[in-house]
Amino acid sequence: MSFFGPRLTVVLLVPLCLTASAATPPPPGNYVLTQISTGQIPYYGSPINASGQVVGSYPIAPFLWTPASANAPVGSEVPISGVVPSPGTAVAANAINSRGQVVGSGPHNQVFLWSPDTPSGNSGASVILPVSSTIGPKAINSFGQVIANEFLWTPSTENGATGTVNPDSRFKNAAGINDFGATPLLFTPTTANGATGTFTPISGIDYVLAINNNGAILGESTCGAPGCQFFLWTPASPNGATGTVSEIPVPAEFTGVNAHLLNDSGQVAGEWCRLDSTGACTSTAPFLYTGGIMYDLSTLTTGLGGAQFVAGINNHGQIVVNPGLNAQGVYLLSPVTPTLASGVPVTISSNPSGRVFTVTGTGCSPGAYAAPQTLNWTAAASCTITFLSPQSDALFIQYLFTGWQDGATANSRTIVAPGQAATYTANFKKQCFITVQASPPEGGSVSGGGWYDANTTVTFTENPASGYDFAFWGPSLGRVSTTPLTVTVSSPGGVTAFFVRRFQAPSGNYVVTRIAASSSASPPRPLNNFGQVALTGSSGLLWTPSTPNGTAGSIIDLGFSRAASINDRGQVAGSNGVLTPGEQAMLWSPNAANGTIGSSVAFLGAPSRANGINDFGQVIGYSGCSYDESHSCNYTGSFLWTPSSPNGATGTVNTSIPAAAINDFGQAIISEPGASVTQLFTPSVANGSAGSLTDINGLPLYGPGTVISLSQLLAINSTGAIAGMSSQACCGQQGFLWTPSSPNGTTGLTAAIPLPPGFVSLQPAALNAGGQAVGIVTQANGVSRPFLYQNGTVYDLGTVSAGIAEGSAVGINDHGQIVMNANGSVYLLTPHVALPGATGVCPASGLASGQSMVFTFSDPRGWQDLGVVNILINNFLDGRQSCYIAYSQPLNTLYLVNDAGNALLPALPLNGSGSVGNSQCTLSAAGSSVSENGNTLTLMLNLSFSAAFGGNHVVYLAAGDAAGNNSGWQPLGTWSVPIAVPAGPAVGGVSPAYGSGSAQTFTFTFTDSNGWADLGVVDILINGSLDGRQACYLAYSRAVNALYLVNDAGTELLPGLVMSGAGTLSNSQCTVSAGAPALTVTGNTLTLTLGIAFSPAFSGDRVIYLGARNFSDSATSGWQAVGTWSVQ
Repeated sequence: MSFFGPRLTVVLLVPLCLTASAATPPPPGNYVLTQISTGQIPYYGSPINASGQVVGSYPIAPFLWTPASANAPVGSEVPISGVVPSPGTAVAANAINSRGQVVGSGPHNQVFLWSPDTPSGNSGASVILPVSSTIGPKAINSFGQVIANEFLWTPSTENGATGTVNPDSRFKNAAGINDFGATPLLFTPTTANGATGTFTPISGIDYVLAINNNGAILGESTCGAPGCQFFLWTPASPNGATGTVSEIPVPAEFTGVNAHLLNDSGQVAGEWCRLDSTGACTSTAPFLYTGGIMYDLSTLTTGLGGAQFVAGINNHGQIVVNPGLNAQGVYLLSPVTPTLASGVPVTISSNPSGRVFTVTGTGCSPGAYAAPQTLNWTAAASCTITFLSPQSDALFIQYLFTGWQDGATANSRTIVAPGQAATYTANFKKQCFITVQASPPEGGSVSGGGWYDANTTVTFTENPASGYDFAFWGPSLGRVSTTPLTVTVSSPGGVTAFFVRRFQAPSGNYVVTRIAASSSASPPRPLNNFGQVALTGSSGLLWTPSTPNGTAGSIIDLGFSRAASINDRGQVAGSNGVLTPGEQAMLWSPNAANGTIGSSVAFLGAPSRANGINDFGQVIGYSGCSYDESHSCNYTGSFLWTPSSPNGATGTVNTSIPAAAINDFGQAIISEPGASVTQLFTPSVANGSAGSLTDINGLPLYGPGTVISLSQLLAINSTGAIAGMSSQACCGQQGFLWTPSSPNGTTGLTAAIPLPPGFVSLQPAALNAGGQAVGIVTQANGVSRPFLYQNGTVYDLGTVSAGIAEGSAVGINDHGQIVMNANGSVYLLTPHVALPGATGVCPASGLASGQSMVFTFSDPRGWQDLGVVNILINNFLDGRQSCYIAYSQPLNTLYLVNDAGNALLPALPLNGSGSVGNSQCTLSAAGSSVSENGNTLTLMLNLSFSAAFGGNHVVYLAAGDAAGNNSGWQPLGTWSVPIAVPAGPAVGGVSPAYGSGSAQTFTFTFTDSNGWADLGVVDILINGSLDGRQACYLAYSRAVNALYLVNDAGTELLPGLVMSGAGTLSNSQCTVSAGAPALTVTGNTLTLTLGIAFSPAFSGDRVIYLGARNFSDSATSGWQAVGTWSVQ
């Protein structure tokens, strides 16, 4: 996470002695060249102030370099606090005044003003000035006035952060401002640092370049042969409006001079150009004009090489040099006083080396230095050493003083110069700054951030705001979803918590199945209505559920490299090979519909690539190549392949239809975003290869009422509805649905898919026959979420499971199953639909040949969502020879099924009159009614039963909804139609005859017209149907007075329980214990009282069947349904 280059360097430069061949002299005195930053400084502006502070910029932040002491050649660099660019923007510091205030430019031509907390300090605060400048501010004076292109900003108070703007076109191309407030043209304020004043032309100067605090102006004339002429205009009195012009003499050896900097001493700095033998400028070098002489500074900056530019000069004579226009690296050339030439050599070093310190005291070579530095001290002199702490030579890295190697702890340390050479070493620890931020800022906050010791472990915690979810950490970390985040700090960097705006979660639940790792599926049709998925991993693959639309299944390899699309028969279109040198379109066909055994055929020559297939077996794709320099294929054509017979392996090709997707009618969408082509191909006959093209208009680029549209068609369903995406000048990408006026028609209407709040782009990927669409929505910060669109609402699929929150939904079938790519895997989302329910019947049991019975049904989506509800009264779950009734909620009509159980008898509207009957029962409208409330529908039916239908019957109920979901048959009651009492063994009944619970004491009654002693074996069977397997199946043998429980398989008796004793019987369905008394007999009746506890696995609606045989096995009652119980 390091942003920066090598550490800073300091070089002491002594002027060279001139030789006879020297063309230009160096300046007198000693200079130190210091690399103070690896950032850069602007070519224009005032980047250095009187005390030697320098400003510039990195891509990540502007910087402020402050010398260890005024005008020292060494110092420390820090980011300018409070001025950090947002992603994708830049901030540049342009100028600094004597107090240390900084002005610069930010995004959108903003101008910022940064003010230090204390003069020349390195911490402060910034404000955005109410001005705009395309080229940034040029200068700021000691009062805090800012000059920029066509305006002057003046603070309300000296160095204040608020003020007034004086806009004036005469400030255009202003070169600077002095501490009086004057600017060339010349603008002279009425009062010192005033916002208004007069403009005075400077005669003899065509262009003004700089102004100093005395009001002197540097300018130039129109350049011509042999070059430009430069002048100094000196006011008659300080900051006056009249003055005289004198030319700056340019020696002949200085060619291509560009003077543009001026300090209060009248020193001028700039560049000159070295010419080659042809007269062309090969490189630039810095110069200094002082005392009437122009000096070449390149002899002092030879280490920089190449072109060199001077960016600033202060009143101390310090010069800021850049090693190239807008190049990285900032150097400071400082005049210095030589240290003592003799004395005791004392070396001040640091660990790590390079730390900056100051020395004070007589005889101590006072000044500022970078360790290690050997100084000559006068013996016995008292010298004070102070290291800067913290100090920095790169942004976001600082060093803290921790003590001296000899054990001393004070940073400001006074040392008496020893009598012999000595070394003193200061120790430092490195710290790195970690910035933390939330994206978007309103999405939350991050705990952590700041300065940390190098190589320590730090934990960052995300704090989502209300309405937001945490998405991932980034960007320098990649995309890390682990929370909290723990990292080891080794270098400076940034940690961003990306948050995503939460929107509406889909109704109901989904079962999430990871069907393949290291794979992906392609939109818009990777999924068919059986629930099979075509995907690509190391090769083309097919996943098939064990049951239709199930959540468990298996994968087969299709034998070619890429599987792109699948139809409802299970045919898969794809391609074999790679783009280099070219692919070949492939078609895999199962031997049986939705099977996993089949064969593939290369139905089109290479190069070709199949992308989509419909239920007829038509395939679309690309063909033809132009090869780039890497010999990779760029497809130039397209095709529509139509099989000779449905789902055949041979066919014909139409190469004039550049289709992106195809539906089962054979309609195809054509989308060429670069050419703004959005068309619908409709075949003349279903699945034909010839037809017509229709322009499909997306959403207008500039909003309603405009006609320009930049759109892309992405998916088409079986009815001809189209999902697409349009660019919006106002707000990113907007998804839309185009709906035909009639199925597979060519006229229709376009409607926008609403963007959830906080998102700027919605891209559909797939569309099913019901109009449900899936795809992704994206925020401005790049965070995306998968979505489901249905019935006008966009739902957040990321709420289904954290593992797919950042996934991409690429397919949806007509059952609402969704295919997603997430984290390198393919997932299948299967909706778990809340089913309608059959609630109950009242009375739940009884004996009569006619009865008004009340049946109740429910639907979690409201009674209006119910479609057809059913009632079946019979000995067993069989619609033949039964009383089988259907009620259509949308039609408010009753139907009775015929005796054969295969057709409806004439409808019976619930209008109070009429009846309908079969051989089992008659249903009368009179006395029948329906009522609805909330989620509940209640039917009251007036029923009468025929004598031929006598006996015990189970009452079954079932409920279906409008979408075709069904509760399944539920046994909820029993009803007995009177018959003559038979001779011999018979079933009496059970008490209670209905109810619910996990345990109950039941009383079962059996009879025999020959007396109870004639009974041999009586049976009790409790199950969902008349099946002894996985049942609570009991047999009582009167002869041995023992109760037996049948095993789970229904094949044999478990050890019995003697009724006169104690104990229990158990299998996987129930545990049975005898009551007190468990057995009673009297006359013709035998009664068993049993306590039964049901296991949780046996939950559901159960029927209670009884049967009785006589002692000689010569007569039996047969099984009789006598009650129902809901096991919970």
